[in-house]
Amino acid sequence: MRRRAATGRRRAIRLIGAIVMRLGPSCVLVLIAIGLANGAASRADDGAVIDVEWSHAAEIDSPLPSGAGNESLAAVWNRDGLSLRFDRAALPTSFRLERSDSAAVAWSAARVDRDSFRGRYRADDPAADALFGQLAETAAPLAARSLEGDSIVSIPWRDLAWLGGRPDPETIWRLTMTQDDSVARESQLRFLAPAPSRCASIVARGIRTRVVGSPDPPLPYRIVPTATHLQPHWPIQAIAEPGSRRLWIIEEEGAYGTTRIVTAPADAASGPNADAHEPLRSLELQIGQPDGESEVAYSLAFHPRFDENGLLLVGSNGGPPNAPKRSRVASYRVRRDGDRVAVDPASRRVLIEWDSDGHNGAAIAFGTDGMLYVTSGDGTSDSDRNVVGQGTDHLLAKVLRIDIDSRLGNVSNEPGPDSTYLIPPDNPFVDDPRFRAETFAYGLRNPWRIAVDPELGHVWVGNNGQDLWEQVYRVDAGANYGWSVVEGSHPFHAQRIAGPTPISKPTFEHHHAEARSLTGGVVYRGKRLPELHGAYVYGDYATGRIWGAKVDADGTVLWHRLLADGPEKITCLELDCDGELLIADHGPRGLGGFRTLEPMPTSEPGATAFPERLSETGLFESVAAHRPIAGAIPYDVNSPLWSDGAIKARFVVLPPTADAASESPARIVAQGAASWTFPEGTVLVKSFGFPGDSDETVRWHETRIMVLQQGEWAGYTYRWNETQDDAQLVAGEGEELPPTAGADRERYGLHQGWRYPSRTECLVCHSRAANFVLGLSFPQLDGPFDPTFGGWYRATANEPSIEGTYVNRLDFFADLGLLATSRPSRIEEERERWRAAGLSDDSIAASEALWSRSGAERDRGWEPRLPTAEGRSDDEASEGDRAAAVDYAALVAPDDDDAPLDRRVRSYLQANCAHCHVEAGGGNARIDLAAVTARERMMLDDQMPVHAADSLIESLDVGAPIDPATLRLIAPGAPERSVLWLRAARRGPGQMPPIASNVADPLGVELLRRWILEEAPPPLPR
Repeated sequence: MRRRAATGRRRAIRLIGAIVMRLGPSCVLVLIAIGLANGAASRADDGAVIDVEWSHAAEIDSPLPSGAGNESLAAVWNRDGLSLRFDRAALPTSFRLERSDSAAVAWSAARVDRDSFRGRYRADDPAADALFGQLAETAAPLAARSLEGDSIVSIPWRDLAWLGGRPDPETIWRLTMTQDDSVARESQLRFLAPAPSRCASIVARGIRTRVVGSPDPPLPYRIVPTATHLQPHWPIQAIAEPGSRRLWIIEEEGAYGTTRIVTAPADAASGPNADAHEPLRSLELQIGQPDGESEVAYSLAFHPRFDENGLLLVGSNGGPPNAPKRSRVASYRVRRDGDRVAVDPASRRVLIEWDSDGHNGAAIAFGTDGMLYVTSGDGTSDSDRNVVGQGTDHLLAKVLRIDIDSRLGNVSNEPGPDSTYLIPPDNPFVDDPRFRAETFAYGLRNPWRIAVDPELGHVWVGNNGQDLWEQVYRVDAGANYGWSVVEGSHPFHAQRIAGPTPISKPTFEHHHAEARSLTGGVVYRGKRLPELHGAYVYGDYATGRIWGAKVDADGTVLWHRLLADGPEKITCLELDCDGELLIADHGPRGLGGFRTLEPMPTSEPGATAFPERLSETGLFESVAAHRPIAGAIPYDVNSPLWSDGAIKARFVVLPPTADAASESPARIVAQGAASWTFPEGTVLVKSFGFPGDSDETVRWHETRIMVLQQGEWAGYTYRWNETQDDAQLVAGEGEELPPTAGADRERYGLHQGWRYPSRTECLVCHSRAANFVLGLSFPQLDGPFDPTFGGWYRATANEPSIEGTYVNRLDFFADLGLLATSRPSRIEEERERWRAAGLSDDSIAASEALWSRSGAERDRGWEPRLPTAEGRSDDEASEGDRAAAVDYAALVAPDDDDAPLDRRVRSYLQANCAHCHVEAGGGNARIDLAAVTARERMMLDDQMPVHAADSLIESLDVGAPIDPATLRLIAPGAPERSVLWLRAARRGPGQMPPIASNVADPLGVELLRRWILEEAPPPLPR
C-alpha cells in the first residue's frame, strides 16, 4: 500500500475543511481555485459579464493570471456553492445577487480584519425583509478568507434558496456591489456548463445483466409483511390475548431503549378507515418500582386461566440507579371492559427474581402441566466471567420450573411461607442438596425465548452462543447443556470444572457463518402452512434466516431445514390470534413491524439460469483482461476494508430506466451519511487480487458481487482459475483455502489462506444497519480518484497515473447523471423557523409563496445536506451548528500520513468495524464505532469488556504478565490492556473482524496502538 505524501491538493483540502467548519448546518462549502492579479484595483465596468466556470477541483494554489475574470472580481461555482473573489482594495461593504425571475438576496459585509469578514442576510422582498430582519442574529455568517491580497467569499446554495439554489448552466445572475462611498457597480454572472471531464470516455449506461434469480434451489417460504395496520416502534415481542382479537406488544424507544407495553387490535379496520394505521394503546404500565427503579421488559405470558383470573406475567430486568440489576418475573391483574383493557399497577407481585447484569433470560412460558418455566442467563454480559454456567446452587444459567398456583405439598428446599411460588415435587433435582430445587435444566449462556408445544409438552429454548455457535435445545428435565465448558457441542473453556451431571448436546446448532444471534421460536399448529404443522419454527436476529424442525414425541428429529431468508431483525416468533406465525422485525416505526411466512411462488418456466461462471454474468467485456462491460462505473473508496493486503477493483452496474427506448441508467438515491439506495437490478462488483508477475499486472483471486432483486440484496462469489481467464461460482456454504507453502503461492498472496464467504457471511457485514452497501456513501466517496486506471489503483496526487486524471468521486458520479437526492420538503422546517422568529401569519404566508416561487424544493440532481460543526469552538459554532452535529465527515486512508491520527483511526474503525458495531448493527458489544460518534459516546474508554478477553493476552507478546481483571475496551495509554487493540492484533478465536481475514493488518494495528497511547482521554473518574 502506497504512502501518501503532502501535496498542494491535500493542503487545499485541509484548508477547505477549516473553512467548512465555519459555515453552519446549512451546507458544506468547497472553496475553489479562483484569483486575481496583485495590482491596483479598479472598478468593474457596469454590466460586465463575468464567466463563472464550473470546477471539479477543491484546491487553492495561486491567484489567477493578470487579466482573468476582470480586474477586481472573479467567480467559480461547483456542486456545493458559489465563490466570489474580490481584490482587497475593492472589497464591497455590501453586495446583492438577483435573478430575473426571483427576488434578490443581499449581504452587508462588515470588515472584521484583513483576513475575514462576516455578513448578515437582507432581502428586498417585504416578507423576506421581515424574515431576515428578525433572524439576523441566527443567520449563518459568510465564509471569507484572504489569499495573496484578495478575499474569497463562499456562499452555499442552500443559502441562495431564494434564488432557486444552484442555477442551471447558462443562467445569468446580476451582482450589484456597493462600497462605503455608495458607488454601485454592477456585473453579470454567467454560469458556464461543466467542461467535459478528462475521463469523458466513461459513459454510464443502463445495463441488464444476466445476474438474475439465484443459483440455489428456492426456499419453501418467503417472509412477507402482516398486520400492516400496526406500526410498532422497535418491537421486542407480540403475543395474542386469549379469547380476544387483541395483541399485546413490547416495544422499545430505540434499539437499546426503554420499553413500554402496548395493545392493539389484531385485525385491520374495514370500511373507509381500512388504510389507516391503528394507534397502539399504551398501558402506561410501570414495571419498575416507584422509587426510580428502571426495567426493560423482555417477555409476556398470560396465565392458562386468564379468562378467570386476568393474570398477565412480565419477565424483565432492571434496578435502581447505581445499584445491581436483577431479572424478575412479576404478575399483574388485567381489567377488561369490551375493547378496552387496563392493568392495575397496585396488583404487581414479584414472583421470582435474581441478580443479573447481562444475559438476563427472563423469558417465560406456561407448560401443559400448568407449571411456569423461566429462563436465566449467566448474568454478566460476558463469557461467563463469574463462572456460574456450571454452578448448581444459584438461579443463573438455567431453565427454572416453579408452581405459582399451588401451595400444597411438602418438598425439600421449599421456600418459606411468604414465598410466591412452590417447588414442583417432580422437579429433577428436588432431592439433591447441591442444586437449587427450582432447576429444570442448567448450563445456558443467554437464552432468548422459550416456548412449549401445546400438544406434546416439549419445552424449547433458543440460546445465543459466544464465539462460533448458536444453539437450540428441546429441553430435557435435568439436562446440563455445558456452558461455559462447552459452546454447544464444542469446547470453550475446557479447563473449567463441569457440573455434577453429564453434558448434553444441543438439539440443533448453527455456526456463525449462518446464524449469529439466535431467536427461539414456537411450535406451529396453524392451518395456513400445513407442511409446518407440528414443527418448531425459529430464526436469527443477525441474518434474518428462519428454520423449521419436526421432532416426534420421543425426541427423534424427523426433518430440519432452512425455511426462509430475509433482512429482518427477528426478536420473536409467536402465534397470532388465529394460531398463525407472527414474526417481530426489530426496527423503528415504518421500517420494523410484523411479518409472517407464505409459500414461495413457483418459478416461471424458462427462467434464466443463474450464471455459474463470471464470463456468463454479462458484467465484463473481457474477463481475462478484467475489463468491465461498457457503461459500468468504476470507483474506489477513501478508507478501504482490510482484506489481508489484497488489491481491489470495484465497479457498479446500474439497470436502465423504465423508458424502454433509453439507455440511460436508473439513478441512485444519495442522502445522509449512510450508504446510498440503489435501483432494482443494480449489481456491485469487487475483485480481489495480488501483484502478478510484474508491477503492472494483478493476479485475480476472487470476484464478489452484490445484486439487488425484489428489494433484497444477495451476495455471491466467484473463484478465479489458475489460467486467469474465468472464475467459477462458489457454493452457498463458502469455501476455505487453507494456508499453503510454496514460492508461487507466496508470491500471489495465497500462502496465508483465504476464505471465500458463504452467502450468509456476505450479509453479516452488508447488514441492514449499514444499509447493505458499504463503500458507496458520502464519507467514502468524497475524495479524488482516477477512474481511467481500471478502478484498482488508488490515485494519489504525487504518484500520477497513466492518464493523470483526478476527479472527486462525487463529482464523477454527479457528472454522469447518476445521483438523485431524495429529501423531504424543507418547508415545514422553514415554517417553524419563521414562527420561532415571531413572524405574523401574513408574513409567513408571503414567505411560503416566495419560497415556492424560488424553486428551492426542486431536485437538481444532488444537493446533499452536509453540515458539520466538527473542530469549531463554541464561539464560532452557532446553536444550530451544535444541534445539527456532524452529518458526515469524509474518511481518510489509513496510510494518509498527512491526516491527523484520530481521523485516520476513526476512518479505519468506520470501514472495518462500524457496519456491526453501531446501533442495531448486530455486534454483541454495545460500542458505537461510527466515525461521527462523539468519543464519549463510543463506550470504549475505560469500559469493562463484555466478552471473555483472558485468552487475548495468552498468545500475544505484550511484555510482563497482565491481570485479566485490568483489561478494558480501551485502557487509556495501555494498548496491551486494551481489548480493541488485542482483538485487532489477533487472528483466531476472538479476532476482530471475526470473519473475512486471516492476517492482521500491520498498519491498522499500529495506528490503534498509537491512538491508545497518544490520544485516548484519561480514565474516567470512579
